Amino acid sequence: MTDFESKNLIKGMQIYQQMVAALRAKKWEFEEHEKDLLIVSGCVGEDFPIQFLFRVDPERSSISFHTAKFATFSEDKLVDAAYATIVANHGLPFGVFDLDLTDGSIFYTMTSSYEGAEYSEDFFTNMLATAISTTDKYNDKFIMLSKGMIDLKQFIESEE
Repeated sequence: MTDFESKNLIKGMQIYQQMVAALRAKKWEFEEHEKDLLIVSGCVGEDFPIQFLFRVDPERSSISFHTAKFATFSEDKLVDAAYATIVANHGLPFGVFDLDLTDGSIFYTMTSSYEGAEYSEDFFTNMLATAISTTDKYNDKFIMLSKGMIDLKQFIESEE
């Protein structure tokens, strides 16, 4: 391991420990995977459960939040899924919805670099709150679109 990689790993561990401390302070329930610098958790939104993970990536000096896939589109609905993803992402201040074309799944991702930054507990809990509220706002729309309960036009109109 080079000196640079070693410094990145140490900083990544520090960030991970800060994340854990912030979530513990808020009495959040989660699984720690310190070896992988990973936190696994979830919550129930207004209508659907949201499973997610926080990951520290020392190689990229970043923290990322990823939901589990919460909607899956059949092959014949992938074009609608792509348009809906673009529409949803258009107004987001943080993070993005991603469409995996290999299986038609939709999930939400938010990433932040910690290079040269110092974070407080509030940063991690605000990142979590923003990611959960964004996912909660859209997951039902994506699920309804994937199941044919609404069409693309209705999805777009719900954004206007």
